[in-house]
Amino acid sequence: MSGARRDDGSTSPMEVVLFGSYDVTRHPRVAVLRDGLADRGHSVTEVNHPLGMSTADKVRAAGSAVGTLRLARNVVRSWVRLVRSARRHPGTPDLVVVGYLGHFDVHLARTLWPGSHIVLDHLVGLADTARDRGLASGLKYRLLDLVDRAALRRADTIVVDTDEQLSALPFEFRGRAVVVPVGATEVWFEQKPAPPPPPLRACFVGLFTPLHGAPVIGRAIAKLAGDDRIRFTMVGSGQDLEATRAAASGGNVEWIDWVPSEELPELVASQHVCLGIFGTTEKAQRVVPTKVYQGLAAGNVVVTSDTPPQRRALGDAARYVPPGDADALAELLRRMADGEEPLQPAAADAADRFRPSSVVGPLLDEVAATTKRPNLAAGPALPPNAWLRFDVLRGHLESLEPGRVLEVGPGRGAIAARLVAAGHDYTGVELSDASRAETEALLASIPGGRYRLLRSLDELDPDERFDVVCAFEVLEHIEDDVTALAEWVRRVRPGGRFLMSVPAFQNRFSPHDVEVGHHRRYEPRDLVAMARDAGLEDVESRVYGFPLGYVLEAVRNLLARRIQRRRPVEEESALERTKRSGAWFQPPRSANRIIELATWPFRLAQRPFPRTGTGIVLAARAPSGT
Repeated sequence: MSGARRDDGSTSPMEVVLFGSYDVTRHPRVAVLRDGLADRGHSVTEVNHPLGMSTADKVRAAGSAVGTLRLARNVVRSWVRLVRSARRHPGTPDLVVVGYLGHFDVHLARTLWPGSHIVLDHLVGLADTARDRGLASGLKYRLLDLVDRAALRRADTIVVDTDEQLSALPFEFRGRAVVVPVGATEVWFEQKPAPPPPPLRACFVGLFTPLHGAPVIGRAIAKLAGDDRIRFTMVGSGQDLEATRAAASGGNVEWIDWVPSEELPELVASQHVCLGIFGTTEKAQRVVPTKVYQGLAAGNVVVTSDTPPQRRALGDAARYVPPGDADALAELLRRMADGEEPLQPAAADAADRFRPSSVVGPLLDEVAATTKRPNLAAGPALPPNAWLRFDVLRGHLESLEPGRVLEVGPGRGAIAARLVAAGHDYTGVELSDASRAETEALLASIPGGRYRLLRSLDELDPDERFDVVCAFEVLEHIEDDVTALAEWVRRVRPGGRFLMSVPAFQNRFSPHDVEVGHHRRYEPRDLVAMARDAGLEDVESRVYGFPLGYVLEAVRNLLARRIQRRRPVEEESALERTKRSGAWFQPPRSANRIIELATWPFRLAQRPFPRTGTGIVLAARAPSGT
């Protein structure tokens, strides 16, 4: 890829294709990315044929056979046009940015340009949107979730707009995600300011959906019905429109169903107050809507709900009221009309943070960093079950910046070797002398590798902390697992990451578990609770191993029973069985590529079943500032 980073932090020009069935009139975010990349000196070509369906249309289409057929027809029609347009641009672009609502388009982009870096402007998933609007649950929600996950898996870099949205992603994708504010195009910054009040003019532009909480605005309008100093303009449509109209009965308000996108900046700039979102749904606590960025750019005073992402993004550039609180909204607007609350638009520097050229900065930084990330697939051979586990862990491990890593129980060093080769300063704590010696020989063969191997955590300095602490298939071997987990977590630096895997579901406890020194298996919920009790946050777990894991377990149990018929388990302690557990099913180092290819279809098969299987991967963070 071109676009190498210069000493001043900028990047050399890239060939960028903005691709998909997006519609900038519905989702101007795509235009912000387009303009920002061009402003940064990159060559941007658009390959775009709108699908002609909104987010709601797509979600509703999944609920009926007729709707699904209509969606499929529109996708095929759009894709034929996209393929024809793509052929007019031969060669391999450095960057392909798939515009918002590109859940299907990202698959076509990957097919057309397999050698390019694919960016998916994900923002919000279809399943998340459907749940927020009350349009999906049960099987329908699961199907939409599968569509989301399939799209995320095809992208090299995933773009969301807030930290909360990033945390809501399935955790195996978070390592490839970057937060990029929505921003506003330059036309919004070019508008003339509104003449001073009276009257105080306040506008709402958007969809009348639970996220926006438009009925809250309606109730505030009704409370201000007798005050001619305040006028409202409500622009848009949606499922809550009638409820909002009813709530605003008698108020001083103009209702506009639709405004052409090219006329919208002038309309918003003619107002004094831009009304943001006031909903109380889970999604409303995670997003910063497009309209508030546009309002800031147009010189409005932004009034919106007091949520962490909005306060973090907008800071003192906005005024806040509690979500869902019509009384607080009405009172704030009344104080503005009285002059008690000064009408002071956002400072120019605050608005400038959301210009296209500024917005795309984090994306370009992430793309530059991603091109330098290691490919951890190559290395010493992983057994088949470890490949199933690695499929979940890979995104986390490859996204780690080079730093200090502590691995508890590295076994024979297959993951250790990958981490050392990727440039990490590695510390491994391995109880088994035989496994430790084998890992030592393996790590010593890596040129320039930085590592040390210890027999016990007691050999560490008491105050020593690490950027990442991981323990794969270890906790189940320890009788006092709560104390052990607390000690591991104590070794994570503030804000550092913690990764762990264990066997899943106690009802699957088997002869093999006994043979290798397991004390127990774990329920996903219980494991998450243990991690939180140990002081971790942003904790999420995922089950893996369906269906191949069941077959592998059956083979291991068969062998374990044969061993136990010849030698009773009671002849050895759990500790001795743990020490030799690393020898089970260890393939020769040269077999990695063969096993990788052989397990590929099973790794694909397990992905749609994040709650079913034989093992659990857990990812979390240590609290910052502790």
